[in-house]
Amino acid sequence: MSMTLIHKWIVGLASVLCLSMAQGQGNDAACPMVAKSIAIDAGSISYLQGGQGPSILLLHGLFGQKEQWMDMACALANQGFNVIVPDLPGYGQSTVYPIAIYQLESQVTTLQRFMGSVSGKSFHIAGNSMEGAIAGLYSKQFPDEITSLAFIGAPLGVISWSDQVRDSINKGINPFIPIDNAQFDIEMGLLFAQAPVISNDIKKQLVQEYRNNNRHYQQV
Repeated sequence: MSMTLIHKWIVGLASVLCLSMAQGQGNDAACPMVAKSIAIDAGSISYLQGGQGPSILLLHGLFGQKEQWMDMACALANQGFNVIVPDLPGYGQSTVYPIAIYQLESQVTTLQRFMGSVSGKSFHIAGNSMEGAIAGLYSKQFPDEITSLAFIGAPLGVISWSDQVRDSINKGINPFIPIDNAQFDIEMGLLFAQAPVISNDIKKQLVQEYRNNNRHYQQV
């Protein structure tokens, strides 16, 4: 795949996303996104879909879920796009899959079967955070299916680990699966240039979710 083609894809979808969000500001139209589910491979994929027009696939990040895209998905769907937002295998409500499916290459294969069932032959694709790697792998493996490609906060494979991430790992802390408030604060510091203020009650709830799903998250 040539760098010229990659650049064209990135610029293309970035323009679509920015233009649609700008046009969608102040738009009070009801959001057309609808929750659906479809059996794919060894489990089922839960997803949101809405709107009519060219298809756009939005991929959430590590330990994310489809609902995180809701504002952008609604705006794009109301601007004339068929927007598809799945919970990837192992995430959200799409969790009934064997561990082998969690590998990035396997996610791409399952995702390709999913898109073959819910979309047309070509579509835009955008990946947030780690799922930028899946978007990139998909575009490399199935280039004829991709109209444009965008990475949104997705450094994986482009730059190396930051010093903060490396230091945390060397101390025995997985900064992406915090198990107490101190580790949660480390995660927020890595994710945001200026971390949001989160109440202790919400922080406690989020940390408890990490604890409850710790084994599953480690497998993912």
